[in-house]
Amino acid sequence: MRLIAIPSVLCSVAAFILGMLCIFAGSKPGFLEDAAVITLNTTNLGKNATALLDATSTSTGPLDSLPTRLSGVVDNVTDTVADFVVDALGISEFYSVHLLDYCQGSYTPSPTDEDAEKNVTYCSPRKGLIDFNLTQILEEELNTEDTNVGIDDLGLTDQVDDASRIIELAARVTFICYVLGVAMAGFSIFLGIIGVLSNGRLWASINFMFAFITFAVLGAASGVITSGATRGVNAINKYGEPIGLSAYRSTKLLGMTWSATALMLIAAVLWLASCIFTPRKR
Repeated sequence: MRLIAIPSVLCSVAAFILGMLCIFAGSKPGFLEDAAVITLNTTNLGKNATALLDATSTSTGPLDSLPTRLSGVVDNVTDTVADFVVDALGISEFYSVHLLDYCQGSYTPSPTDEDAEKNVTYCSPRKGLIDFNLTQILEEELNTEDTNVGIDDLGLTDQVDDASRIIELAARVTFICYVLGVAMAGFSIFLGIIGVLSNGRLWASINFMFAFITFAVLGAASGVITSGATRGVNAINKYGEPIGLSAYRSTKLLGMTWSATALMLIAAVLWLASCIFTPRKR
């Protein structure tokens, strides 16, 4: 029995669990919602959109008084009015992108509260290769009947749309890499058990190669999601700031994904050490 290899197996088990959590985060309302790839804050979409005043001025719905209520405070609007605008438009206060779906909802007790939490009201159907087009989602949800406000009135630019496409692509590539990585981590556990129970360098060498390949796959997934989320957040914050759209990435997801990668690297190093220091059979 190769007791020195037990830590390697434990590392593979931990990496497998973390990988599964990364894949299924946000797969149902409230489950690891704070581990999203990226979260878009749409609470302030009405703050700087002065076109809303003109668009709603001809409305015959319950928002006829909106221009009057917002007049003189567009530049220094209160949170209450901002919430009113978002509610009136029919859109959510946040949209969070996960590997299998996207979720949306509101912030409680208020968007500006330091301890604000997400109140998820809807998650899209789970799908291996996620579809996320922010412009299309907002367009479908806008309350055009009462406000006469269309997607063009919000001021969403092509750059913002491109940023959402980058996030979508990064989530898709990451999902594929994670499916492969998690499957390989699971198989590494099986091989590791055999390696623990056996002697000689053969199984140690096999486990090292498999653990290293798993590390490389999980590393690729972590790199893609980190790069994609960073580029997406920077682009949305740059081009969305004039219309009150902002975004931020999850440090929790990045922590889990890079931890899983590091654990498989440790497992590979331990198997390599086991291979090197195991005496040759005579």
